[in-house]
Amino acid sequence: MIDTLQTQIKRVLDQSYGPFGDGMVDRMAGHIARLPDIADAQTRIAELEAVLEWYGENARLARLIHREGDEGRHAISSDGDDFTDGVLTKVRLAAEEDV
Repeated sequence: MIDTLQTQIKRVLDQSYGPFGDGMVDRMAGHIARLPDIADAQTRIAELEAVLEWYGENARLARLIHREGDEGRHAISSDGDDFTDGVLTKVRLAAEEDV
């Protein structure tokens, strides 16, 4: 996906600027090279948002007194932090690779 996007950006610059676009492509190369990092960051953000949404909804349910409260409490308890720890570990490892 990123390679295709990089190729498309270069093609548009070449078509738009012709021989004058060579310098523009060179100047954009650094930004184009960062596209995979941006895509990885967006994936990590989406995973963290999913964890927060899941936990937030179950915490909301857990505060209820009736059966729905039991469902929220059981979901959080039975997860045993597997879901949240799994995503957080994955995000931490990816962040360490970036350093």
